[in-house]
Amino acid sequence: MPTAKVWEYIIQISLISGNNTEKRPGQKYRTVRSLTDLEMWKLSIILLISVSLLHMADAGDPDTATVPSCGPNKVHSPCRLCWSTCDNPQKKLCNRICRAGCYCESGFLELGDLCIKKEDCLECTGNRTYTQCGPACADTCSNWFVEDKICMAMCRPGCTCKPGYVFPDDKRDRCILPKDCPK
Repeated sequence: MPTAKVWEYIIQISLISGNNTEKRPGQKYRTVRSLTDLEMWKLSIILLISVSLLHMADAGDPDTATVPSCGPNKVHSPCRLCWSTCDNPQKKLCNRICRAGCYCESGFLELGDLCIKKEDCLECTGNRTYTQCGPACADTCSNWFVEDKICMAMCRPGCTCKPGYVFPDDKRDRCILPKDCPK
């Protein structure tokens, strides 16, 4: 809704020099004469500016606007074109269309619906990948062939081997194919 000041200005423009109204004897109010083309043009411009200002006022102050609530390590952004994932931190994935939504904060990478610290993702190189819920007892050279392993049902965040790979028995800093396990 236009403010009183805006309406006052609109009325002043429409009543240029007081020549737009005439009061006849016996009339309580003045009647407004037809506006000239120039006066109509000026009034149209003023109304257009008023509506634009109102639209901007309705948009609100960006500092106080309500932003959707995002999950941990996420922030709302009006546009995201490119991003990296924890599975492939060196490669950027890009959209052709800018989309608003909740995205990982700076220093975090996507892993499914989660945002993981970039350094945690970068730690998992080669045939390893980062997971929030990896097996407590991972496949190793000495147990990968055992079908019914007895293992505690709990999640362990960190690096795990990609499918088809196992940890060597002595270290968890790399993953190898089972055929490359020491005999």
